[in-house]
Amino acid sequence: LCLGLALGVHVLARYGFFTPDSVYAHPMLPLVLGVVSVSAIIGGLESTNMAMASRTLDVKQITRIELLSQGGALLIMVIWAYFAQSIWALVVGSIAAAAIRTILSHTIVPGPKSKFQWDAAAAHEIFSFGKWIFVGSIIGFVVSNGDRIILGGLTNAASLGIFSLAAFLMGSIQQVF
Repeated sequence: LCLGLALGVHVLARYGFFTPDSVYAHPMLPLVLGVVSVSAIIGGLESTNMAMASRTLDVKQITRIELLSQGGALLIMVIWAYFAQSIWALVVGSIAAAAIRTILSHTIVPGPKSKFQWDAAAAHEIFSFGKWIFVGSIIGFVVSNGDRIILGGLTNAASLGIFSLAAFLMGSIQQVF
């Protein structure tokens, strides 16, 4: 889906659908979207033991993995940004966070080892019930991030960055309380 979105943004930008100074018209955006989608693929390979740890409220394991993956990704991002000073530091950090979390989910979370297996009954249940969760998730994402999605097409990258940072800081304060 993300690769399709990247291709769509590229085609629309090429045919002048976006104003030249909008975020969506930036020539690097489709490539960045495509590369960042790798983190979703890596995250999809995470051990099911993480879900079991969450279900049994094993907060220690989950917190440890989250801190290690985010700390490792932050370290990689800072080093990359120091030397390269480009958006690729954020991209590589995103992929690193997913990779570290996936590796740790397979190595330090106790439980049965994951393996690929197809269960037709489970697949039917997931796809019949899961489609509504998928649609609900998309609607929730658009509602909570619609302002930034729309502003990306109407303003330049600097203004969108300032707005996104302000929204992030406000959200952080809300989550603390």
